[in-house]
Amino acid sequence: MDWVNLLWPLVLVALIAWMFGVIAVALYLANGWRSDAAPCIRERRLMLLAGLPWMWAILLVLAVNSASLFDAMYRQGAHCSSHSHGHLHACSSSDHLLVSGAVELTVVGILLFLVGFNWTRMAVRERGLHKRVATLSRLSQGRRKLRVLDDATPLALAVGVRDSFVLFSRGLLAQLTRRQRRVVLAHEVAHLRRGDTLRNIIFEIMLAIHPFWQAKKLRHHWRQALEESADDSAVEQFGREAVAETLIQVARVSRTNSSGMFSMSGAGTIHRIQRLLAPSTVRQPISPWLEVLCLCSLVGVVLAGTYYHHGMETLAYWLTGG
Repeated sequence: MDWVNLLWPLVLVALIAWMFGVIAVALYLANGWRSDAAPCIRERRLMLLAGLPWMWAILLVLAVNSASLFDAMYRQGAHCSSHSHGHLHACSSSDHLLVSGAVELTVVGILLFLVGFNWTRMAVRERGLHKRVATLSRLSQGRRKLRVLDDATPLALAVGVRDSFVLFSRGLLAQLTRRQRRVVLAHEVAHLRRGDTLRNIIFEIMLAIHPFWQAKKLRHHWRQALEESADDSAVEQFGREAVAETLIQVARVSRTNSSGMFSMSGAGTIHRIQRLLAPSTVRQPISPWLEVLCLCSLVGVVLAGTYYHHGMETLAYWLTGG
């Protein structure tokens, strides 16, 4: 079980960074989030927030272990031999391994299980969506980017990653004017052109390590930003009033979509209609202050982990009862 005793302190360091990353994301969502910012800005910042705990955890583990990795690269043992029993580094000698107890291993095991469970659940959901898309594709007419499903249920979706296409049902087409059909098509094509289905999968993978309440809030903001971006693409061609009118009509007759499929009636429909009819006059933030701050935090994690790695080792040893 030496490999377990070696892995445990590395996981502990990662959990410390993850905890601070989750707290930082929660503080920003509570105090710094702006729903009136441009959708593209919100998308970029949400992707950054979703990946922040990942980046902090990975960088801190690498930084804390940089000294021992450097020694191992040049086959020196100065760093490892200078430590007392219980340090964190990946030395070959079992004298330096940090012994983990049942409580510590149980806590880490539960956390890793939850992450694995989230990923497995997402994989099962995506597989189910893939089967549904394949079924709809076989039943629809046409093999290009626009396909029509002979179904009375109102439906308009942008689906697929590699073989992506826009799916209309005859039930929806029958209840829209020709101009409204073109607006819906422009909206859904915008999702395909921007690769929203693939980006949504990546976003969901990163959400696996966030607490469920925080993941839910991030997911809500993410879906809203994607739909508003697609609305803006349609506005460029048809204008705000035409898109708002179409959105109202589609919302009346259409059912909302599940995760992984993008529908014009998805996300906060009422907010999107209000945004189209009464555009905000607030000046959109163009300064990437959050991005700069996150970049500085990543540099700070690396510097702190490298310079204070002895302190991190002591903290981890103390947390395990050493």
